[in-house]
Amino acid sequence: MRRTRTLLAALVAAVPLLVARPAPAAPDPSSALPTVAVGTLPSPAVPGDSVTVVLSGMWPDGCVPENHATFVTERDGNAFKVTLRFIPFSGGCTAAVSPWRLEVPAGVLDAGTYTVALWQERALQEPILLGSGAFQVAVPMNAFWVPGFSSGDGASAIGSTLSAFNAGGETAEVSLVEAYDAAGPRPLAAPPATLLPGQAATLDTRDLRAGSPLQMVRVEASPGVALNAALERLSHGESLGRTPVPVFSALLPAGTRAVAGDVTLAAGECGAAVEPRRVNATLFNGGDETATFVVTWPAPSSANPTGVFRQEVKVQARTLVQLNKLTLDLPGLCQGTPAWFTISADQPFLAYVSSVRPDGRPGVLPYEIFPARPAL
Repeated sequence: MRRTRTLLAALVAAVPLLVARPAPAAPDPSSALPTVAVGTLPSPAVPGDSVTVVLSGMWPDGCVPENHATFVTERDGNAFKVTLRFIPFSGGCTAAVSPWRLEVPAGVLDAGTYTVALWQERALQEPILLGSGAFQVAVPMNAFWVPGFSSGDGASAIGSTLSAFNAGGETAEVSLVEAYDAAGPRPLAAPPATLLPGQAATLDTRDLRAGSPLQMVRVEASPGVALNAALERLSHGESLGRTPVPVFSALLPAGTRAVAGDVTLAAGECGAAVEPRRVNATLFNGGDETATFVVTWPAPSSANPTGVFRQEVKVQARTLVQLNKLTLDLPGLCQGTPAWFTISADQPFLAYVSSVRPDGRPGVLPYEIFPARPAL
């Protein structure tokens, strides 16, 4: 009897030792904690990447999973299940709500949408779901920028057009994502065009902000999609022809010295009583800060044969402006010397020079557009 009492007393005495080394408590299902967000490394993930799923959020105490738990990952198709198993440890958990982050290798994944569910094992109870989310592995979209323009009425008008063709072997998408004008960026709500292999579609780049005649449109397209942009002349809804418009595949880096040309005059524009064509420069600041653009073009004279016109303009971040009716060296142009324009900016940018002849004859396309390209 004496031996039995001694053993019982020893067991009772051991209870405080066990209580002094608690495992982290399972989260209260009614609590807003923990929070679980799902991301990836790399981000965005593309097919062929070795993907790591990043789970993160806020934890209800200081015993965060990355320091006090192991995990087991199970996969069923596009669904991942991650189960936390907390490790016994001596000491307690601080009561402070703490950020947590756990990186879970997922391997090389095909294109698709994947779900992730985070569970926690509990002693003598069923596991509890802590949170879930999803991530995508997708072929990256290509970005382009095209001018958008619309002017005139039903009797006589000009407007931009954009055609897309899927030259690839997989279903593709083309989206008009955002437009930029003098008032700044504006999201475009048109749904994406889905193109089967060999299929084409027309997208509307004439959806302008009220009061704005032109814009730059950011386009996203799947690999294998070809784009063709143009400026179309219309008369009573009938097309009188189109002239090409640049499709830009990348912003020019800040500090680039780009050139646009060559602008020439027709012989009939050199008469004293004839108004020559109007020349404009369109400048798009694709950066996040105000840009200073510098535009120069020839202005030779007998005193200075290498003289230039120079115009400097400030353009707000992610906006577009147009310099209208630039002064031209008419004697030089009428003698056959073309005009080239040099454009630079201290933010990533795009630019083009356009000319319009005052010619309303049917069948005549009095427009020319010269994209600014880096000087070689």
